[in-house]
Amino acid sequence: DNSFNLFLPLRVYFYECSNATRTQICSILGKADGTIKEHLANLQARGIIERVGSDFGGHWKVLVKK
Repeated sequence: DNSFNLFLPLRVYFYECSNATRTQICSILGKADGTIKEHLANLQARGIIERVGSDFGGHWKVLVKK
């Protein structure tokens, strides 16, 4: 599905910049904020990524290594 297709570039980006904001992710991937928000929520619900800590001081963690 589209969320998993988005996961591949996100995985690379999260390893380089795990404290990325959604705005930064939108800019890097060239996608709208609503699109990124939806896909991040989908990936989190599926246990593929998680947000550790607060929205402002936290970081992203990749849970699968596909």
